[in-house]
Amino acid sequence: MMLSVIVAILVCLASYIYRSLKPPPPRVCGVPHGPPITSPRIKLSDGRYLAYRESGVDRANANHKIIVVHGFNNSKDMELPISKCELSLEKIHLHVRAYQTQIKAKTRVAFIRQKCLDLIEELGIYFLFFDRAGYGESDPHPTRTVKSEAYDIQELADKLNIGPKFYVIGLSVGAYSVYSCLKYIPHRLAGAVLVVPFVSYWWTKVPQDISSKAFKLLPEDVRWTFRVAHYVPWLLYWWLTHQWFSSSSIISGNSALLSDTDLVIIKKMLENPSPHTEKVRQQGDHECLHRDMIAGFATWEFDPTELENPFTEGVGSVHMWQGTEDRVVPREINEYISKKLPWIKYHEVQGYGHLLSEEEQKCEDIIKALLVE
Repeated sequence: MMLSVIVAILVCLASYIYRSLKPPPPRVCGVPHGPPITSPRIKLSDGRYLAYRESGVDRANANHKIIVVHGFNNSKDMELPISKCELSLEKIHLHVRAYQTQIKAKTRVAFIRQKCLDLIEELGIYFLFFDRAGYGESDPHPTRTVKSEAYDIQELADKLNIGPKFYVIGLSVGAYSVYSCLKYIPHRLAGAVLVVPFVSYWWTKVPQDISSKAFKLLPEDVRWTFRVAHYVPWLLYWWLTHQWFSSSSIISGNSALLSDTDLVIIKKMLENPSPHTEKVRQQGDHECLHRDMIAGFATWEFDPTELENPFTEGVGSVHMWQGTEDRVVPREINEYISKKLPWIKYHEVQGYGHLLSEEEQKCEDIIKALLVE
């Protein structure tokens, strides 16, 4: 009798542990009871779909075609504030007053937006944004890796007939996709930018003292989350959904990770929130956020410090932008990489944190450095 009770308890305990560790199935877009499909998508060779969004000048007439890789907890619906860089507020008000008596309020807004697009049209820029696997309306990819990111980008470009070469810009975690492109498809690149780029504290060629120094700058809960993602990725879902750890700074966006400049930028963004925010994680946190960390902190097949310059003939360039006050990605490791790879043009922005690309002038500087300088 007692043995039966013990066995029953163990079975129940095992069942509870299994359910706690196993993530829920994704809410795939376009299937019954799943989120609706509202964006154009392309079908990849493995059957998955990638959702995308085009912006800027017409694809066929563009001088520069840029694929933008969004960061953690973001999507293709992110906006680069480059479209606001051409006109100062003073000039905008002058244009408004000049046309005040001729056009209604809604038309006035459209007019201002058109004037602000002059910079993009002047340079002939076409932007291609896409939801990385599991984000927004792109299908989940349970076996996603750093390597698979490059081939997703290449296939997206080919399906949309972007051409033999294109630029890539990776923001934050999205920068590991750019590293992947530099490694696996360098022949397809016209140029590349790593903005406040992701770092792994387990890259083997980065000196241990530098990795340890940068790692210790992170909040303790973030360090533990990254350790779990690297050493026991199958435990990450439980770790981030258990009540003891659900307030992890990396998921909740705790202000401890934000610089003073970041807080100012966040305040401005909250005044005009994106209507697409609710779609970012609609297929489940595990399919986007958790798998992002698992892929990024896994053991890579290459080390960034060993990458070769894809532009030895001088046509094209690679840039890295880093804020000195970045608390999400401490600058120590990126500084080291830029010294090991002098062909990467390193731009250190004083006084800025992780959200430097959200500032209008800095975003313009990033684009111009890639396309003009």
